[in-house]
Amino acid sequence: MAKKWMTVLLAFVLLLPTAGIFRSPEVSATAMFEGGSGTALDPYLISTPVQLNNIRNANGYFKLTQNIDLTAYLSSGGSGYNGGKGWIPIGNMPFLPFGGVLDGNGHTITGLKINSSDQSTGMFQGLSGTVKNLGIVEANVVSTHSITGILVGTNASGTIQNCFVTGSVSSTYDTVGGMVGENIGTITNSYSLASVRGTTKVGGLVGNYTSNGYYTVGFSNSFAAGLVTATLPTTDKGGLVGASSLAVVNSYYDTTNSGQSDTGKGVGKDWTSMMMQTTYSGWDFTTVWSINELDDYPKLRVFSAPTPPTDTPPTAAPTLMGTAQVGRTLTAISNYNDTDSDPESGTTYAFYRYDADGTSNETLVQEASDNNTYTIAVEDLGKVIKVKVTPKNEKATGATATSAPTAVIAEAPIYKVLNNGKIRFGNGAKNSVNSSGNLEQPFYYGSVEDELGWYKLTYRNNPLDNAIGLDGNGTLSEWNTNGVIKVNPELTNQVIDLSGYVSTGLNQGYGTIISTGTTTINGKTLEVKNTYTLGETSSFVKIVTQVTNKSGAKIENLRFWTGTKDDYVGISDTPKKERGNLVNGNFVKLTDPANRANALLISSEDTGVLFYSTSAKANTSIQECCDFENSIFQDPSTSDIESIDDGIDDPDGSYALFIRMNDLDVNESGEFTWYYAAGEISKLGDISNEVGQTTSAPPSTSPTTPVSATPGSVEILVNGKVESAGTATTTTVNNQTVTTVVIDPKKLEEKLAKEGQHAVVTIPVTAKSDVVIGELNGQMVKNLEGKQAIVELKTDKATYTLPAQQINIEAISNKIGKSVALQDIKVQIEIAAPTADTVKVVANAAEKGTFTLVVPPVEFTVKATYGEQTIEVSTFNAYVERTIAIPDGAGPSKITTGVVVDPDGTVRHVPTKVVLIDGKYYAKINSLTNSTYSVVWHQLQFSDVANHWAKDAVNDMGSRMVIEGTGGSMFSPGKDVTRAEFAAIMVRGLGLKLENGVVPFSDVKSSDWYSSFVNTAYAHHLISGFEDGTFRPNDKITREQAMVILSKAMTITGLKGKLSVQSADATLRLFADASEVSAWAQSSVADSVQAGIVSGRSAAKLAPKDYMTRAEVATIIQSLLQKSGLI
Repeated sequence: MAKKWMTVLLAFVLLLPTAGIFRSPEVSATAMFEGGSGTALDPYLISTPVQLNNIRNANGYFKLTQNIDLTAYLSSGGSGYNGGKGWIPIGNMPFLPFGGVLDGNGHTITGLKINSSDQSTGMFQGLSGTVKNLGIVEANVVSTHSITGILVGTNASGTIQNCFVTGSVSSTYDTVGGMVGENIGTITNSYSLASVRGTTKVGGLVGNYTSNGYYTVGFSNSFAAGLVTATLPTTDKGGLVGASSLAVVNSYYDTTNSGQSDTGKGVGKDWTSMMMQTTYSGWDFTTVWSINELDDYPKLRVFSAPTPPTDTPPTAAPTLMGTAQVGRTLTAISNYNDTDSDPESGTTYAFYRYDADGTSNETLVQEASDNNTYTIAVEDLGKVIKVKVTPKNEKATGATATSAPTAVIAEAPIYKVLNNGKIRFGNGAKNSVNSSGNLEQPFYYGSVEDELGWYKLTYRNNPLDNAIGLDGNGTLSEWNTNGVIKVNPELTNQVIDLSGYVSTGLNQGYGTIISTGTTTINGKTLEVKNTYTLGETSSFVKIVTQVTNKSGAKIENLRFWTGTKDDYVGISDTPKKERGNLVNGNFVKLTDPANRANALLISSEDTGVLFYSTSAKANTSIQECCDFENSIFQDPSTSDIESIDDGIDDPDGSYALFIRMNDLDVNESGEFTWYYAAGEISKLGDISNEVGQTTSAPPSTSPTTPVSATPGSVEILVNGKVESAGTATTTTVNNQTVTTVVIDPKKLEEKLAKEGQHAVVTIPVTAKSDVVIGELNGQMVKNLEGKQAIVELKTDKATYTLPAQQINIEAISNKIGKSVALQDIKVQIEIAAPTADTVKVVANAAEKGTFTLVVPPVEFTVKATYGEQTIEVSTFNAYVERTIAIPDGAGPSKITTGVVVDPDGTVRHVPTKVVLIDGKYYAKINSLTNSTYSVVWHQLQFSDVANHWAKDAVNDMGSRMVIEGTGGSMFSPGKDVTRAEFAAIMVRGLGLKLENGVVPFSDVKSSDWYSSFVNTAYAHHLISGFEDGTFRPNDKITREQAMVILSKAMTITGLKGKLSVQSADATLRLFADASEVSAWAQSSVADSVQAGIVSGRSAAKLAPKDYMTRAEVATIIQSLLQKSGLI
């Protein structure tokens, strides 16, 4: 409908004077206003609703002298009621829009009410003049026609500036805006907080912003923050503008309040951002706008700037809590304080690493966020950590405060922990056997609600409890509470025998730990010896408890209890408890509580704990929570048979295994054997493999629990969730044991369908074989590739993490033949101990390279087989990760890097970092090839960088065999680097396999020392040379040339893809010499600077044409690898 007006509107408006319109008959203007003559210097003055209404009957300039309230004027009985229609819009469209100048003079109009059925509705129906410095508050505008706004229906070549509206506007038609229905003019420095409703072309400030090709139009420095509702399905709706084909400049809308998220018609920001000055780019907050940040939206100063709230910024005095050891977690306490009692909100914590002196080499290790914890990394070893806290509340931000440094970070201490990967005792941060000779809190490794992990088996962090009783009358019954009973007696002169303990990693192992010590009860001394034995693959620990009488008198009525004060299984604090016996490998529940129960099963769903003793005088009891003495004082013969969560009785409780021992003469010993098993109930019966046929029990009609596992079956993990989808076989090939796990395609596909994209399929192999293989068929690989899944082959020595896409099954299929079905192609991922010949090659390479092997070499292989055809996948187009377990005693301070040893004995660095996983150190290696890998110690210290700013980077890169010295122990840090040297350093740093062949540059000969490095760099698109076909290898490399190569290296490492989109100009404008960067290098230089790899020679100078020194090269290569997460 609006389009039909364009021709008529243009003809009339072009004839209008700029400061008025012609109306007839003319009335006396003096009588209609408070004063003034209507000129620019002497405008008509308006102070009442009637005078405001008289604008329609006069020409010229108008100014409000005070705020005007229209409520009574437009109400029933008021002069402007108009039969309920309320205010009649000023100006006639399309013939005579208002062409004067109305200056609100910083005043507001309240109570505007319009109920119209005419097209183009608002306080002004049409505007070709100017409205400025005016606010309309709590308006209510309703229309049953198109083109509706609170201030103006149609802005036809007019100007609106420094205006705002609040309230509501709605129409049953289209083209509805909070301030203006249709804008064919100019709007600047204005805003709307009104709610807006219409069918289509509905916007928070303007419904439709367009041009007819004749008027000057513009839209800038404005915002909207009201609810916008379109009642018809449409894309022509927006938080600021409903429909627009023109540019909206520096204008914004509130996505939170508007309910809109459109783009291209103003910038959407959330509620918080809309109350921050930094959001409003290009706005004048000195003379036009003001803002109380986080309290309100921007306000126009013409309406008097709001008084900033008085607030005293909060302060912080941070402290760091926690143990200064690798793998431990530090917690920052802000010690927030605010004298105005404003609550803390938004405080941030940034963690920094320093040299041991607490001041040198500040390095950000965890960016500022609301996370107040930091887990100490391997890289922090020998350093200290500080936290910088910026205290904040909703009103103010205080000054950043820095904590005192931690103690110098030490390696995590080595504890003797019984942990075979199935069951463990303690949290790994202390020994499994405590000062009472008891076992620390038990855990099992399994799946609860499809979440794989370690789960506790007592409440909180409670260890297992024990108690010893002696003396008193013990003749009436074997269980009694006579004499003296001591709970968890401390041992004196305790000796821990670890000769039978086998360490399998940091704070984990299996085998035997023996605790021997003495305790005194009722004046009598006993020597208590507990022998704990955990098998390498067992789900139980066997305990032999021996008590020796070391006092001068006979010990009678000797009793022993073990159990817990508060039960817990998996994630349940109310597990089921059943008393019974083990019979032929099955747990059989009692039918009569008076019968002996030498076993106790505590379970939650399919997971449980089994206490059991072979002693003929063993029994069990269950009682209420939460004191071990409750179960000690419970007579087993009257104890409940079971405790379950039936909704009546609380099953949360304690339990005990009781053994009555023989009386002991002086120096006489007595002992008994008991077992503690945990994990899946179906696997607890491996105790029976240890003890053979167990004691009989009365017949029972209760169902039995099976205790055997399926031979050959292997559980794989998909996103950590267990699935029995593998079959393992072990054979001997060339004097090496080979375990192959074949994955069931149907089961894997079903699991993947549930997990969706980016799944991680883990094949854990616990067998101690020389060679471990995970086998899939080609179709499985294709399906995994389609889901962008990762296959992870995991042994006790290494883990191979391989994205399915890197196998490239399509290329394999092309080589074998497209006629061969993918399911007939066998794909094997292999981790292997190398053959004796390969081991010899590695040993010789170590001797020649003057480095020390820290771990035995490991081979990683991927191959595809069909019939007699075998295709090996030896190279990848992205880094593939491997982790190799580091032996105990060889912590990060004894590790330099991972290396590849090729069959010809060539050794090259591959990017490596040491990580701590579940209390054990691993070398995480990333490489683009398969081969034989090892981890080495190769420490270099260059004498001429001892006091140099680049000392750490130079020695690190030298030790990693990335950059070489210049002779003796010298490095020459200030020497310029040639283009050939830089290419060689980059290739070594990225761990690329050297490539030979035809040299692509006319000035590089195959006999040159650098030819293979140049070839390799060229093959990986790091270099391209000059237009004349030369490389100019002996020219010194400039900083901008180096940054071009560096930017390409960032593509290989994946760092470039993580950079935010930002123009080169924006990145480089901080440098005064940014214009000196060559056009061909600008984007690459910007990448290097934005990534934080390269900085200026000074704060304001980038020096792109200067040459790169050896110290700078060492620093940027180290930074590239660190920021890419590779070292």
